[in-house]
Amino acid sequence: MMFYSRETGKNGPRTTNRLIGLAKWDRRMDNNEDTSRNWGRRPATDDLTIESRRRKQAFAAHVACTRREIWRSGKLSNEVRVLREKNDRLERRNDRLEERNSRLEEQVETLRLQVSQLMSQHGQMVDIMQEHDGRITENRVANEETQAMVQASDAMLNAWAAPFIEEPPQEDGPEFEVNDLGEKDFDEDPNEDPEEDDDDGDAASDILHVSMDSD
Repeated sequence: MMFYSRETGKNGPRTTNRLIGLAKWDRRMDNNEDTSRNWGRRPATDDLTIESRRRKQAFAAHVACTRREIWRSGKLSNEVRVLREKNDRLERRNDRLEERNSRLEEQVETLRLQVSQLMSQHGQMVDIMQEHDGRITENRVANEETQAMVQASDAMLNAWAAPFIEEPPQEDGPEFEVNDLGEKDFDEDPNEDPEEDDDDGDAASDILHVSMDSD
């Protein structure tokens, strides 16, 4: 139901449409008539109140859920931050370990080169020792051969000199001892003239002087 009112002023007739207020009034009347007709039906205001409550409850539940999500997100953010910090520490530690591993690999490579050099030197020393052992063996054999040759030469020399070294057999004759001879028992001829001996001595001295002068 709609009502129109006409008002007259100094500016002329003017028509005012009050649809909003009349519509509200019509709804109220309809609700009252429905209520008077059906006493078990609730008024529309109660429905609006229940709907608003439901919406408030849904909004409150949504807010609570949002809060929980925000709290979980914050907690997850803290956990993520802690995990990132831990990951950063592990990455730095891994970098240090990689640097240390690189240095150890360089040291191992240096040790391998030194070991190869030592093995080469050891092989050279073994070759030199084997060569010296061979020379020592050769010298030993040569010494044994030389000793055998010397022994054979000594045997030949002894065999060659044996006839000259043997003493001749002694003839049968009077045996006497040296003690039986005194200082005056040498060959002295009692009939020999001592002046002849002096002449012989002078002649020997003259010969000695002549030989010295000739030198």
